[in-house]
Amino acid sequence: MNILTFVLATLLILSLGTAASFQKHAISRRSQAAFIGLRKAERNLLRQSEIKTFKELQGTENKQSTPSITMASPAKKKPLSIPAVNPACCRLNLFPLIEQGKENQKARYELAAKMLKMFYSKLLVSMKRGTEFLLLDAIIEAGKRSLKDQPSIALETLTLPDPDLQPIYYLMLKGTKRSNLFNAKGYPPLIDFLKIERLDAPICLFHAHPHMLASFFGLKATPALYEKLHQEIQGGIEIEALLLLVGDPQLAFIDPEIWTLLDCHKPKHKRSSVETLVAEDQESGIAIRSDVRSANV
Repeated sequence: MNILTFVLATLLILSLGTAASFQKHAISRRSQAAFIGLRKAERNLLRQSEIKTFKELQGTENKQSTPSITMASPAKKKPLSIPAVNPACCRLNLFPLIEQGKENQKARYELAAKMLKMFYSKLLVSMKRGTEFLLLDAIIEAGKRSLKDQPSIALETLTLPDPDLQPIYYLMLKGTKRSNLFNAKGYPPLIDFLKIERLDAPICLFHAHPHMLASFFGLKATPALYEKLHQEIQGGIEIEALLLLVGDPQLAFIDPEIWTLLDCHKPKHKRSSVETLVAEDQESGIAIRSDVRSANV
């Protein structure tokens, strides 16, 4: 009996030791794979940054002209260039809500709440109705507490007054790796569409990501509108003509103050002096992002 107990105890100790060894080995493999994936993503990010920098370098190109006969061909439309990240000049600024209050900035407040509901409906579906307003109020309150004398504050540094809203707020900030609101796939990072800066400016219509335009014109009308803005309209456009171009009669009943948040003139500036680059390692699925300043600034 004592021998059987000794054998069973020995086998138990050996099995526990083997399991611990395998677990340690698995953790080591996962850590190694994550490290390698991160390095690959960083190399992809560095490659993107170098390409962007070289494209912006000023230089002269010598071309030798050779006589040739060319046949006239119909003009081809250039493929639409949709930014991977909504530029900084196209993000809704919450600072006026902090400074003046939502009573004096009703249009901005309603638009921000609409964006939260439209972008993050998958996260809010299990929450009670009107959670987007609670979240927006919490973000404004947290920004008011955190913003001192600095010109701006990062949304990811805010601590919401209601701790129950903090987890869903972090999910909104992070977003999913891939998002397409028009196909109901994922949801975008909140930091790409909202900001808190003392220097306020209207949202640039011609540089805005389609997701940003959808908060103004709806998911159905935005794809066709985006194509017309970038392929047919050469100069700026008046808001009345823009609404006629969209062709949605329901937009006539929206608060006119909403349209003051849009800059419909043809931009004379680049999308932003700071561009957000996103790189991903396809094998490990690790994605990183970084802000890169323009070489010409």
